[in-house]
Amino acid sequence: MNNSRISATVVIVLLQLAMPVQAAQPDPMDANVLIPPLQYRAVFADYHGYQEAKIGSGRDFNASVSFNAAGKEYPAEQPMQAPLAA
Repeated sequence: MNNSRISATVVIVLLQLAMPVQAAQPDPMDANVLIPPLQYRAVFADYHGYQEAKIGSGRDFNASVSFNAAGKEYPAEQPMQAPLAA
């Protein structure tokens, strides 16, 4: 035997050993085979209808977002000064 024939035989044997062992499947033509029941879950089971959002005051919202990403408070805005009369 030459080396190519031996290597081909070794490859075939290794491929057969590497194939996963499949469990015996029930006969699809047998009407008495027990099958697990289907689990049905409605697509809209967790659906919640649209609800209008509660709107708070603008000042309360601004106070809740007065911190920057570093957690430091933004400096308070100074009220606008009236322009000096000429």
